[in-house]
Amino acid sequence: MSSPKKSGKSKKGGGKSHSRSAKAGITFPVGRVATLLRKGKYAARYGRASPVFIAAVLEYLTAELVQVAAAAAKDAGKKRLTPRYINLGIRADDEFNNLLSGAVISGGGVLPHINKVLLKTKKSKKKKKKKAKKVKAPKVKKAKKPKKKKKSKKKKSKKKKSKKSKSKKSKKKTKSPKKKSKSPKK
Repeated sequence: MSSPKKSGKSKKGGGKSHSRSAKAGITFPVGRVATLLRKGKYAARYGRASPVFIAAVLEYLTAELVQVAAAAAKDAGKKRLTPRYINLGIRADDEFNNLLSGAVISGGGVLPHINKVLLKTKKSKKKKKKKAKKVKAPKVKKAKKPKKKKKSKKKKSKKKKSKKSKSKKSKKKTKSPKKKSKSPKK
């Protein structure tokens, strides 16, 4: 009879085998990175820890990139990460922008930017108005017309009395004797 199949490779010690990724405690595949290093012929020889280190760095950068893109998507009120938010996250972060300055992300679009020269600010409008006011001739003040107010009956009677008394005083002044002029009459 056949014995049941065991998962993983068996060792002399009889314990389960662990992948290099599991041993390193990372998610990215160390074995695949090692294969790509060998096939890429970046060097004739490489150490046993080099694919582990490269896989760990790639995992860290990916986690940071997802975090920055998620923040950009959250600012826009979205929950799904699209190439647009990945690009906005990269361009907003100084270090990622420097690292990926030459990269073009398909479907990422561009950063929203309007040149300052094209924008009209309130300050510039005020300056233009002030200049225009300086050029204009000064305004001529018009004489104010007295406003007609509605007066109550009691006030009218008092004013009539005061007018009568004023007119009597003015008559007395006019009744004063006239001085004769010394100029000869012709």
